Amino acid sequence: MTARTVRRSIRPAATLTALLVMCGWFAAPARAQPANSVFRLSYWPASTTAADNSTETQVGTWTTGFWALDYRGRFSGPLGVHLQLAGGAQSDGGGLWSPSTSGTDTIWSGNLVYEWALAGASLRVLAGYGSLRWTSSSVAGFPSFGAPQTLTSRGFRVGAEVELPISQRLTLTGSVARYPSNSTTFETTGISSSSSSSANDFAASLTYAVTGNWLLEAGYRVTWVNSGRHDLGGTVWNTTVQWQGAVLTVGARF
Repeated sequence: MTARTVRRSIRPAATLTALLVMCGWFAAPARAQPANSVFRLSYWPASTTAADNSTETQVGTWTTGFWALDYRGRFSGPLGVHLQLAGGAQSDGGGLWSPSTSGTDTIWSGNLVYEWALAGASLRVLAGYGSLRWTSSSVAGFPSFGAPQTLTSRGFRVGAEVELPISQRLTLTGSVARYPSNSTTFETTGISSSSSSSANDFAASLTYAVTGNWLLEAGYRVTWVNSGRHDLGGTVWNTTVQWQGAVLTVGARF
């Protein structure tokens, strides 16, 4: 699989998310309504790939079993906060990550949110700060770099989310977020390199409102980060790391 193929694989989720957000933008405005605070716990068994941007070839694969916490709350009126934290262990390494991968992946963000209640939809725009981090203590293809190896990408993020109720209990949700100018570091034994980069996050889900305050969700999420260019003792590291897969969620409104 090439880097071009990896990028092509995110198009269905990105297209669906973009359509949902556009539907929210073009819906007729109405007065904003208060939203409840919502807690969510998710399991996201992400298929993870690392692709060399210079040669457009896939250099490694692994699976990350993310557990994610999500909180959405309101300050007053249309203003609110959205906090996300996802972390998981790596397994089943392939390519340069074969025969095994040992490490963790972590993604988090904190966002201020402004919400509109639209005709038949709810639209939220957000701005905040986030981090995407990959750490591996066993990468067979890079023994000369030492271990552990850590890639951290942090920066300002902006995005939008739209909710479209399709029945009394079912709601379709799409979200998109962009990190336009991250500060990225690659660190390993005796080597530390910094660069600028970017990242993107797309998600779509279907929510079922169970009796009471409980929610059940099934969805799909695609997140990827460009490492930027790093000179590691004569070896150039310029890689895109992508996580994608189905997400299962249980939540509660308060």
